[in-house]
Amino acid sequence: MNTHIILISFKSAGKTTVGLTLSAVLKLQFLDLDRQIEKIYRKKTGQKINCRNIMSIKGETFFRRLENVTLKKILKTRKSAIIALGGGAPLQEKNQILLKNHFIIHIVAAKKTGFDRIKKQGRPSFFPQDKDMRVHFNKLWKERMPVYKKLADVEADLKLNRSRLHHP
Repeated sequence: MNTHIILISFKSAGKTTVGLTLSAVLKLQFLDLDRQIEKIYRKKTGQKINCRNIMSIKGETFFRRLENVTLKKILKTRKSAIIALGGGAPLQEKNQILLKNHFIIHIVAAKKTGFDRIKKQGRPSFFPQDKDMRVHFNKLWKERMPVYKKLADVEADLKLNRSRLHHP
């Protein structure tokens, strides 16, 4: 089995930026789990929709099952790669078991930055419509951070100078 570099963090923390930089430096393929989920969904249904809409239409249970199947497939069939997971993927116990033998980097961004980016992109499908966005964000942040920290082999703190992420 190949060992992968797994990037975990809250939504919009910078996994793609870090993943693409690592990919260039290490000469490894970069994969975004959400994009892979969308490809598999499109292949099965013929519908080209994003993860936000898959979750809205099909529900979280369906989405999390598809996420787990996709992650399992990627980890088993790919050469070593850099893989960015969606913010909720590491919370699922089934996924945590799959990730055990891989190198996990927790991307840390400032809490305010994370909230501002999410707000700019629009309310995520996993944010209840009847609750204040900031209240729900804070609740999720509090729930997720200990899980990310527990799983991580290393933390990459993006609150530092961003220019350090660029490969010269």
